[in-house]
Amino acid sequence: MATGCLFLDLPRELRDIIYEYYVSDGGYIFDFETGRLRTTEGYPINLALTFTCRQVASEMNGIALRNNTIFFHAIRLEEKRKWPHSYPELLRISYALKRIMFRCARSCFTADLKSRVAQVYPDFMPAFDLTDVEHQWDAGGAGFAPSVIHSATDYALDLASSHPSFPSAMSEFRQDPSMDWEGIEPDHEALNSLRYQPWSIPTEALTRRVAIACGYRQLRTGRRPNGLDSIRKHNFSAAAACIQFLESIPIRIRSEIRSIILDEDLPGIARQADHARGLIPFCQENPSLRVKRHANLWRNVFLYGLIDDSHPLSRSNSNFQSNIMVEQLSTRMTEAVSLWTVETLALISAGMPPDSFCLILDGNPVPVRSSEIFQQIVKRHASWQAVMEECIKRGFINRFNLLQNEEFRYDCYFYKQFPEAFDNIVNKRTSIVRCNFDMGTYSLSDLEHQVEERRGWTLRQWRNDWYSLVSFIDLFPSIRDFTDILDELRRWTPT
Repeated sequence: MATGCLFLDLPRELRDIIYEYYVSDGGYIFDFETGRLRTTEGYPINLALTFTCRQVASEMNGIALRNNTIFFHAIRLEEKRKWPHSYPELLRISYALKRIMFRCARSCFTADLKSRVAQVYPDFMPAFDLTDVEHQWDAGGAGFAPSVIHSATDYALDLASSHPSFPSAMSEFRQDPSMDWEGIEPDHEALNSLRYQPWSIPTEALTRRVAIACGYRQLRTGRRPNGLDSIRKHNFSAAAACIQFLESIPIRIRSEIRSIILDEDLPGIARQADHARGLIPFCQENPSLRVKRHANLWRNVFLYGLIDDSHPLSRSNSNFQSNIMVEQLSTRMTEAVSLWTVETLALISAGMPPDSFCLILDGNPVPVRSSEIFQQIVKRHASWQAVMEECIKRGFINRFNLLQNEEFRYDCYFYKQFPEAFDNIVNKRTSIVRCNFDMGTYSLSDLEHQVEERRGWTLRQWRNDWYSLVSFIDLFPSIRDFTDILDELRRWTPT
């Protein structure tokens, strides 16, 4: 009579097929509260077969992670976690303080320092010129991805800190008239030690560290600094949840992961469009890893900047058809799309391996309406910016710097890479940003007649032309739950 395990007598190829069938659960979902993976139906993962014997355990090592996509969703931290209420505002303040530090440290920016910065962040170099003319540039003021600005600022200040004049420059920083917030005493050394990592889900210790660097000696639980209103709900990105999970497991385990999907279906705080930068080290160490980030237009991207107490939409939906409301909505839509686009494109120069990551602008539940928005609003804004940039380049608009004209930069200008990026996305010349709806047709080469038509235009004519773009006023009637979304998120404030 035969003895032994008949299963192990099967060829290894057949056993592998059985293993793959056994672990196929349709994917895993990350449970943030427990820090564990579960099946898509919410059950614990069953890998009991691995406990039958050492040989089976060895043969099944990593097979579950290799054969199941891991899904991450946006995180909602409820009221029980009081300390994150201060974190978004503290991040904003720390960014503002570092911009002041950068301006005050201009005497430390030697030719050698600029050369070293240029090797790592070539797009950042215009920021040095802006400090020479005392232009207080902000996160969008230099026309490229905000994450590049913040990361390059950290790098430049770190290099400048070794310059003999840096201490005296920081004395100027402490006396800067623009830093007149009551009751704060910023610590420039602590600020300089902070690195731009907005994807870090804040612990109480991290929140206190940023608060102390910004000059707040006491952190009010559940309140923002300086008595600003607290936020009711805090949504952190799916990318942030994914990064925290990957950091928590050993490299030998995470190297088995092959597929990750990030579902960004809630508007989040702490510059969520930038958060994919935190995935770069994991994609570099695991060339087989593929990450898809779905950013839902209607529940996330299009809500950028609209859901706060100061905006009419946070209080009432009755003004939807007013011209002012339509202009605000349409501009915010393009601003948000351009931000997510340029931040994703910036991943390439930051070291993201080719084909490891892609952003999918998700038009569900109404892809047809999404297509209309892109073709009638986003496309027209991108074209307008491209035409104006070309007119400036050809000298049709004399002595005009688009980036230093606040009226145009804040209202009519997005990011200098955006028109070209939009052209590449529509014509599928890039795979890192995609859409799951029809974007129509678009080509920068078709804009030549518009450039010639605007030869000799005054700035007033350009301004009037911008406002004439807003004609598509029937934006949201097909989104039945949009009012509910506004209610649910009305106190959310993006940073």
